[in-house]
Amino acid sequence: MKEAHQDKWNEWHAAKQESLDWFGAAKYGMFIHWGLYSQLGGIYQGKRMEEGRRPRVAEWIMHAFDIPREEYRKLAEEFDPVKFDAAEWVSLAKAAGMQYMVLTAKHHDGFALFDSEVSDFNSVKAAPCKRDFVQELHEECKQQGMPFGLYYSHGVDWMDGGDGGQKDHSMSSGKTIGLHAYNDWDPSPRSYEDYIQKKSLPQVRELLTRHPGLCLIWFDMDYYMPEAHSFTFYETVSTLSPATLVSDRVGNDFGDYDGAGDNEIPDQEEVGDRVWETVGTTNNSWGYKSYDEDWKPPKEVLLWIVDIISKGGNYMLNIGPRGDGSIPEESVRILKNVGTWLDVHRDAIYGTRPWTVSHVGPNPLRMKGTTSREKEGFLLTTTAEDFWFTRKNDEVFAISMLPTLPDELTVESIDPDKVQRVTHMASGEHMSFTAEDGKLSLDTTALTDEDLAHVFRIELKRGA
Repeated sequence: MKEAHQDKWNEWHAAKQESLDWFGAAKYGMFIHWGLYSQLGGIYQGKRMEEGRRPRVAEWIMHAFDIPREEYRKLAEEFDPVKFDAAEWVSLAKAAGMQYMVLTAKHHDGFALFDSEVSDFNSVKAAPCKRDFVQELHEECKQQGMPFGLYYSHGVDWMDGGDGGQKDHSMSSGKTIGLHAYNDWDPSPRSYEDYIQKKSLPQVRELLTRHPGLCLIWFDMDYYMPEAHSFTFYETVSTLSPATLVSDRVGNDFGDYDGAGDNEIPDQEEVGDRVWETVGTTNNSWGYKSYDEDWKPPKEVLLWIVDIISKGGNYMLNIGPRGDGSIPEESVRILKNVGTWLDVHRDAIYGTRPWTVSHVGPNPLRMKGTTSREKEGFLLTTTAEDFWFTRKNDEVFAISMLPTLPDELTVESIDPDKVQRVTHMASGEHMSFTAEDGKLSLDTTALTDEDLAHVFRIELKRGA
């Protein structure tokens, strides 16, 4: 970040401390990828995404098959999601234990889920439904007390000239980006600068003006964006909505919080002091992919949550509704299953901070991206020695991902001399404990199996 921008950024960022405190305590949110691409379900003219160019996630279908802009535009004429129910979506997020919701207001295809004065390519002017889905969902979030944020692809727009600065700035940026993300098959005659000034920035202003109180703006595809552009986006948010957080993908280090890669969990030593977030999918695609049945089971979703939170991060888990607005039934089942567990064990999750270690045991979780999870599957096997930890005041929460426990558990990293009491959270059972080679040993013979995981509330002696 250049010195010319640093002072203003520091000032605006410091004013968001209350928002950052809220965000750091929220821990778990819902991401929603939904748009014209959802109607196709990852299939174009009989071909699946795997037959097109990468990436193979369904919201990239226009890019995967080089769909001409006017051909893709026709999808808007069929966009009439009669099963969209804002109350159902928000209620699901609440039942899942999620503390905030973020909708894709505009993805890389350029289609907006809100009315816009600067582009008719939106759900009000170009689709038969004539509906502003951002407005509908925001109103419902307010009704149900759910913090609401928006995703906006500010750098890439295959319909209207947003190429991430590829043509104008790639040579001078000094950046080397492996992902091909711009429209080179049927590019808009509009320049990148014109797109930024006459579509991207104006639409962000529209969203912020019409929707006061957004918890965050999740920008995407800064790509080769010059620093001046990233700063202008940050400035726009911070002046129109001072409490609204800005994701790191606004570019050039102007974000209010850090982000890991998609479906990626950083190792503990990679985590800094700033608030950070991982975004992940319930299967292997963000947008609805009709044939992707590789759903993350509830235990895996919970383990992602626990591992990320143990390192001080947030997890925003995505759903990809169908084109008609309905949410895949398996996704609903998984989220509600995890939500039931979170409701019982909420003290160990929300508002916590990391313990001195995030995990002990032979099997740490390693997840390094969407494609690695898709190729390798969920391979982790936890043991009785594996524990994940969170802390709140004088309490440490030890989380075992084993539904069935042995008669005795030994918890490393907890000094038994500093322990006042241990309680099994689900049953309320006070645990007998002893010291074994300086480690905390728990008698678990009285405990029954749990559906997903056991949590032990360890109360430390004052000052421990």
